[in-house]
Amino acid sequence: MDNAHPRIIAEAPASLRSQVRLYFRPRTPTFAVNEGLHRAAARDSGEDAHCPVPVAFVLDAPAVLGRAGARFSRGSLARWTVEPAIGESAAFLAALPWHDIYNIEQIPSSSDCEDVDDLTEEARNECRRADRIRYHRQSEVIVPDALPLDSLIRVGVRSHAEWRTLQAVLADRGAPEDLMAKVGVDAQLFVRNQPHTQDARYNPHTGTIRVTFAGRMAHGIVMDAAIAWESPVGRVIEGAPVIGFKPNLSLLLEVPAALRGEAFRLTIWIEGAFAFSAWFSPASEQMIPPLR
Repeated sequence: MDNAHPRIIAEAPASLRSQVRLYFRPRTPTFAVNEGLHRAAARDSGEDAHCPVPVAFVLDAPAVLGRAGARFSRGSLARWTVEPAIGESAAFLAALPWHDIYNIEQIPSSSDCEDVDDLTEEARNECRRADRIRYHRQSEVIVPDALPLDSLIRVGVRSHAEWRTLQAVLADRGAPEDLMAKVGVDAQLFVRNQPHTQDARYNPHTGTIRVTFAGRMAHGIVMDAAIAWESPVGRVIEGAPVIGFKPNLSLLLEVPAALRGEAFRLTIWIEGAFAFSAWFSPASEQMIPPLR
């Protein structure tokens, strides 16, 4: 499922919507806008695309770039009015603006450059440069029809909590063990501006779970959460909703008495978006291996 804004998707030619589209780099401008938990009011306004719990597929570049029919864009395909050049030759690939594509410096945001008439000539030049870099950062690889996962090296997530979440979701779907083993915490692949679950610690002595969050913009935000508890036999207990919590602070949840002393699953939705799900046991807490 594409997490970009529907308007952006609609502006791209229909022929591209059936293709596999990959970025050359992580932390694209798209992730900077979409990634993380956003307020429902912002999403309902229609202005805010949303990817609450992103994962990043890291693929073997030679295997993907060398696939039959693979093409490359010199710039963002979401800005089709600019008509980015698309090619498939090795010479075209080598000539892409790699300095811009992998540029990691801080540049003025689009909102900083809206009123160009009020800016100095130096500031206008900097905004034009920032727009060029932003455009090239979203250069793409276009693979026709489908892309097998035989070129998948690893799957990155932002935090230990999201590692546990993805492991639980993959287990629900009967994913093979070799795929699950490729999942690991690789926070450098993400922007991590918006709030997201960072960790969840169960204390069987107090019967509580402390959920912590991260995100550079978490301060000053107030959100709502819905809670569900599940036993191994599928019995679900709806927890009391948490109204108006601040994600820069931890969330302390009390495990229902009926589930203490056995394995159970905790699932959390924040502002209506799936945010966390994992199994807990009073016997032990699973250690989370880092990616290598």
